[in-house]
Amino acid sequence: MVTVLHNARVVGYQALVKITCDSETCRITSIEQQSRRSFASSPWLRRPNGRDLTATVHIRRQTRDLVVIDAGGSLVLPGLVHPRLHLSQAHFGGGPEDTLDGTELLFSSRGLAFLGPTTDIESLKRTEAVLKGTMPWHEETKKVAALARIHSLVEAGRHIINSSLSHGVTSMRAQVDVDTVVGHLPLYAGSALQMEFAPQCDVRLALFASQPIYSQRDRGYLKEHTDRMMWFLQNAATRDGVRAIGSAPFMEGDHLAALRNIQYILDLAEAHGVDAEFKLDLDISQDGRLFNMLEEIHKRPAFLSDFRSPQPKHANFPLRVTIAHYGRFANMSSLQKSNIAEAVAGWEIYFVGLPDEGQAFLRRPSPSRSGTPYRGAVEIGDTVPNNWASGQNGSLVKDLDAHTSLALENAGNPTTPWDTDPLVLLTMTANISPHEPDDAWEAQAQSLLRMVTMNAAAAAGMGKRAHPQSLHLRPGDVANLVILDGCFDCRTAVTSPPFGRITIKRGRLVAGAPVKGRNGH
Repeated sequence: MVTVLHNARVVGYQALVKITCDSETCRITSIEQQSRRSFASSPWLRRPNGRDLTATVHIRRQTRDLVVIDAGGSLVLPGLVHPRLHLSQAHFGGGPEDTLDGTELLFSSRGLAFLGPTTDIESLKRTEAVLKGTMPWHEETKKVAALARIHSLVEAGRHIINSSLSHGVTSMRAQVDVDTVVGHLPLYAGSALQMEFAPQCDVRLALFASQPIYSQRDRGYLKEHTDRMMWFLQNAATRDGVRAIGSAPFMEGDHLAALRNIQYILDLAEAHGVDAEFKLDLDISQDGRLFNMLEEIHKRPAFLSDFRSPQPKHANFPLRVTIAHYGRFANMSSLQKSNIAEAVAGWEIYFVGLPDEGQAFLRRPSPSRSGTPYRGAVEIGDTVPNNWASGQNGSLVKDLDAHTSLALENAGNPTTPWDTDPLVLLTMTANISPHEPDDAWEAQAQSLLRMVTMNAAAAAGMGKRAHPQSLHLRPGDVANLVILDGCFDCRTAVTSPPFGRITIKRGRLVAGAPVKGRNGH
């Protein structure tokens, strides 16, 4: 199928352009500047239901082999990316004292061995038909409960992915919990969603150790718990579709256990040829433990940007490390930012800024008493390394921009009530000033948009490792695009993103309507 976009506004071009995409190669085949606007303002071909695709964007022709879209001058960007997002929270709870129907055999710390990493969901469904009367009552209940839990997780994840597609998301790294309570159930649900949405969205699964591996704060070190956590992680890492392994190392009971956690995850990632990721529940601008992690990464050449090896097992190398954090680069001194920039230079290390669940997104912008312009809940420099250092390390610190992205992490939870739209992060992050020249603000807006497109893709293990610095579309790029209906510049995309969006994945139209919330409305 060939998809042609007329009257598209693209960063780097003064005039409107015509973009041609080929779904067979999944690439943009050409970008041509238009000397004048194509088509009249009113559409002559509508969707079968009689409605236009959106308010400004219209489908001019749609056949089996060709789709022609009039973008109406709307901005076209690389597809949005979730570099870190939980598909669903698997809080099952329940020990033996909580249930009397046998489900404790599934959800207790003893009860998930029957669901190994090679278990197929379809085989479980086929087994369901012959369960009754063929096994002890508690075993039957256990398998039925497993199917019910998988179904619940799949339904929750499906809502999240569909909502993300309507927002223009074409790729995501999806966290699936692995621990001694939920076992591999979230992984099975994630694998089912990965296959279901393969033509529409690139869902890359990341295992997340949602319990401490070594030392728990209230129980200390328990060898049985450590052995079981390692068994679950090692077996899950062998499953197809897993692209990363991660943990929250500072959940451990002490600093030594946290370092062992970091070492174990890095070693496990290297052994299986997948990326590593860590969530730091600390402010990296105030806590020096970040550099302990960077020191451990520097001991492993597999994460060097220029790592090369002829061995087949190193086909996916160099590997990447993603560090999710609540820190604020703007709070750091020039020396601190220079030290971090120097530590990541030449390494595949990426920072993903997360919203402050308790404060940042639960208060609205307000003008200051001094009369200065409105500010978002989070200033532009809070997560984006803005206001670069001057002096000999100034350019090095500025390069940290390519290693920085933004992520929602969770959506639709009581503590994270916002939806799955990455652009909402920019709206809350933007520091709007009417006194800045339009071109200066447009450059800042482009920098922010990279945090949810190009840079986010690099942090999620996708795209080139060359640390892209622009939003420019070029022939040969993967045809993952989003059209922002009625939005004509990057500044508007950041401060007031439109509700109407059209998502193109590998050259195919996969979503086009007003955006949908997590509940489908």
